[in-house]
Amino acid sequence: MQLTITGHGLEMSQPLKDYVNEKAAKFEEFFGNIQKTEVVLDARSNANADQRQVAEFRVWAAGHKMIMATEAGRDMYTAIDLAADEVKRQLEKHKEMIVKEHRRQGTKLKQLSREIPASE
Repeated sequence: MQLTITGHGLEMSQPLKDYVNEKAAKFEEFFGNIQKTEVVLDARSNANADQRQVAEFRVWAAGHKMIMATEAGRDMYTAIDLAADEVKRQLEKHKEMIVKEHRRQGTKLKQLSREIPASE
């Protein structure tokens, strides 16, 4: 998986990069075929202190699916946690949809094979 981390308005420290890397690596536990992940960390000058630190994840998964989650928090680590949890939830949902589609197709093929009479 290719990982790109970008920061706007803040200094990208090594512990922050390591934390993002650790969170992004866990995505592959939920969905094994992730091509690319982009993370944008943004420090905004917002009047609301709880919304100043923003983390945005963009994850490209197999099946031409792009998953995006943007969350804000009081500190950057909280925003990263919230956004990563949202990505995990969306990846689980995407995987569930793929599995259901494969099962539906398998059931359809079984029904078709029962309907076709055997050659004599």
